Amino acid sequence: MPPKRTQPLSPSTSTATPSCTQSVTDLSGVLDGVTIRSKRLREEECMTDFMGGMMNLLREFKNEQNRKFDALRDSISGIQVQQKEKLNYLQQITDEIRKQNDAIDLENNELKEKVQKIESTAYIRTLENKIEVMERQVRCSSIEIRNVPVMKSESKEDLLNIVLSISTALNVKASASDNSGLVKLLMSLYYKALILTVPIGTIRTMVSLRLLKKK
Repeated sequence: MPPKRTQPLSPSTSTATPSCTQSVTDLSGVLDGVTIRSKRLREEECMTDFMGGMMNLLREFKNEQNRKFDALRDSISGIQVQQKEKLNYLQQITDEIRKQNDAIDLENNELKEKVQKIESTAYIRTLENKIEVMERQVRCSSIEIRNVPVMKSESKEDLLNIVLSISTALNVKASASDNSGLVKLLMSLYYKALILTVPIGTIRTMVSLRLLKKK
């Protein structure tokens, strides 16, 4: 017995519920239990999530930078304090060194003055020694005559005559030309004496006469 075939229903007479893949004009009844999500809404949500994540990253980065900046600022402040202390210490050392230099300069000036005085004193002593040596050399070739009375009106010729008289009495040859350097010096002392220096031999000698008057 051949099977019976049923004729397919026409679209207009079909009572079956259309599927979601079929092109249906009115989907209000078909999609009552189905959640519809728009594609644009999904993109906006993804963008919102992305922006939120980026904001969180930027916020964390900012906080981290702020912490680093605070730490750097504290470090710089500490370094500034240390540098200020070192600068004050160096300033104190510089002031002490300057004071020491001033003291050394003062000592050097004092030492220079002392050295100059010593040199001057040594130079004066050297001159005195030279003068003394010269006087000794002159005295070696001279004769001193003491206790010669002083005359009221005394001249160079009178003194020269006295020297010549004494040289004649002593049998010593002397002439007026040998005594051209006769010098008279007056001094006030406690005793009275006349010192005549007469040359001996051919040595040129300065004859000095010192009249010492008692006060």
